[in-house]
Amino acid sequence: MEQASDHCETPTSAYADIVGIVSEVATLLNKSDENVIIYDPYFCAGSMKRHLHALGFKNVINENRDFYEDIRQGTIPRYDILITNPPYSTEPYNHIKRLLRFVADARKPYFILQPVYVYTKPYYVSSREQLGEGCFFITPSHRYHFNTPLHVQRKTGRQHVTSPFVSLWYVFAPSCIYAALRKWWCSLGHKTCNGALFRAQSRHLPQRFKDTHDPTRRRRSLKQRKAHAKRVAANRQLAVRNANP
Repeated sequence: MEQASDHCETPTSAYADIVGIVSEVATLLNKSDENVIIYDPYFCAGSMKRHLHALGFKNVINENRDFYEDIRQGTIPRYDILITNPPYSTEPYNHIKRLLRFVADARKPYFILQPVYVYTKPYYVSSREQLGEGCFFITPSHRYHFNTPLHVQRKTGRQHVTSPFVSLWYVFAPSCIYAALRKWWCSLGHKTCNGALFRAQSRHLPQRFKDTHDPTRRRRSLKQRKAHAKRVAANRQLAVRNANP
């Protein structure tokens, strides 16, 4: 059974954080922004295609199809870069786990927006080991908030704005372009990505993007813990108001 919380649209600001590096990946693949083929296998309401079109990427595939059936039937479309924000639910199956298995086998560039806890999971570690050099993270310029599309609002009877997990971009660039991509980032790319950061290893992530189970994460001070508890309480109150308009 599908969960309504899985149907949330990625905000334009999330794509704006990676537009520069996506464009550079396209260039290293000998493609332009106009003809590079971008594929998002998870369809929600189609806004990602509009967002990417507005950012200059005109060849975007995001259709209302069964991604897993396409894998079984061998009907995955030809593409150059995968960009997606998968459903986070784990029932009746773990979407993120299945996606990471697919991209590890495909070995094509990807940008996947996922919760920070994913990098601590065995299925991510396994996928990263299979891919080898070229996996890294882009930390957002700010915490993203996601909106439910109109068809879900009509079904549930309410509008829902959610940010259930701190998320970041999990990225892979094949070894044939990875070194050039890092060189570009150090010389120019870091100036074009709106405060987003490139981090090759999870231990180098800013503290606010480290999972609570990460042993390299520093314990918050008492003042920080109180401020965090206050933010959590405020978010819960917002969730209650959204649920009872």
